[in-house]
Amino acid sequence: MSAKQITYGNIDPKASSMIMVGLTLAILIACLDGTIVSTCGATIASELNGTALYSWMITAYMLCETVMIPISGKLSDLYGRKPVFIVGLALFIVGSLLADMLASMEMMIACRALQGLGGGILIPMATATVADLYEPAKRARMQGMLGAVFGIGMGLGPVLGGYITEYISWHWVFYINLPMAVIAFVLTIRKFPMPVDDGEVLIDYKGMAVLSALLLDIILLFEFGGDRFEWVSPVTAAMVVLALVLMYVLVKVERKAAEPMLAPHLIHNKTVVVACVMMLIFGIALTGSMTYSSMFAIYVLGLSVMEAGEYTTRWC
Repeated sequence: MSAKQITYGNIDPKASSMIMVGLTLAILIACLDGTIVSTCGATIASELNGTALYSWMITAYMLCETVMIPISGKLSDLYGRKPVFIVGLALFIVGSLLADMLASMEMMIACRALQGLGGGILIPMATATVADLYEPAKRARMQGMLGAVFGIGMGLGPVLGGYITEYISWHWVFYINLPMAVIAFVLTIRKFPMPVDDGEVLIDYKGMAVLSALLLDIILLFEFGGDRFEWVSPVTAAMVVLALVLMYVLVKVERKAAEPMLAPHLIHNKTVVVACVMMLIFGIALTGSMTYSSMFAIYVLGLSVMEAGEYTTRWC
């Protein structure tokens, strides 16, 4: 039994506007964090003597974000958007603060993972809340606004990261988001309506565990494939087989769950399936190019960090 959700039919329009400002800022900081760090990541790895672990600074964020997106979406259906959103924002703030204080590449990766958990909550909460706050006729416009903010963050992040790293210090890339995060926190904690609990909450722990294992296996396959083991090798075959087994187990678990984290009927919805495939292609192209374009610009083309940020914005 899920929590009784606040909808556009029983919320003050002024409160909706204030919440949307907070959600917009949350989307912006989550987007900026990824693109800023992709530009200055090479500098951070070099100063922390962790160039060999550079990819993990990105992978840790993406792994935790990927795992948390479906989990946080389901938890928000059960407990309401506000508490889950606040937890995500708090995780993001703590991860940003600790990333600057801990001077080792291993701890930096751990902090990036914490930020990924926060980012994996903020993004789905912002998009899902639009459906709670606005009637269908207005949702496309609100979603378009969030998409525009996402685009602004993607374009502004590399240049901003390059400027901060070259003219101030890379430490400040983790502080740049904090003022906006605090404002988003104040707006949402004051205006975000709490849902009314209407019964027992059933959490799909088995589904969460199997899905997390599946995503971990897939991401590690692409992270280590061609590096620590060959693409055509027993290890690759074992990881592919494991992924297929976990997919099968996930389907079985979700069909039996009282409150499935991923509703089984969605895989029969062509619109959902096509959208997921398109997002997969978009994510592979965007993340891959943004992750390594700055390193290519700095170490191969010999550009400065600032020029690398401009290069990333222009070509990615």
